[in-house]
Amino acid sequence: IDDLSVTKGKHSMKLGGNFRRYDISDFVFSEFNVIPEVVSLSLAEFATGTADEYVQRFPQGGKTAQPVGIWGIGIYGQDEWRVNKNLKVTLSLRAEHDASPVCNTDCAAYAPSPIQTVAGSTDVATPYNQLIQGGKSNVFRNSDAINWSPRVGFAWSPMGQNTVIRGGMGIFFDALPGTIGDQFMLNPPQVLSFTFLGPAFGSN
Repeated sequence: IDDLSVTKGKHSMKLGGNFRRYDISDFVFSEFNVIPEVVSLSLAEFATGTADEYVQRFPQGGKTAQPVGIWGIGIYGQDEWRVNKNLKVTLSLRAEHDASPVCNTDCAAYAPSPIQTVAGSTDVATPYNQLIQGGKSNVFRNSDAINWSPRVGFAWSPMGQNTVIRGGMGIFFDALPGTIGDQFMLNPPQVLSFTFLGPAFGSN
């Protein structure tokens, strides 16, 4: 993070930027995938210790954690203009880029385009490698290149310094929620899921 401020006459101008990166270990592969899941679909089955559904997922290579990087960058310019002794106006513009989360072991998988546009997507004979692209580093195909955030504010003292009326408006963006990326890393062929349905799995 760095900022520069210059005051000239009635103007106080600021310029700055920030860069952030988080390197994390994503354990969703072990928490929700390696451990089998047994589901009871009725209160009676729950009481008797039986189940109707058995689910287990197998991550590729048996890895229970994956290294993921999340980063973003932003810059801004701002001018605080003292119009007179009772009024100050602030104008600013911020530009931000939140990159797609990156899996350092190429563990992401997604459709090459919106699934309804993929040839053969409604045909059960279409192989997975035509519907889903595996071995991707970017968890999403892309993210917004630049998010522009213009903002304006004011501080007005109509009756001297004892009363100050403030207001403003602008466009604001949240950082890209990295947790969404978990779903893209759990797609085939990175993680294979098997579900068995039937009576009383818990009693066998």
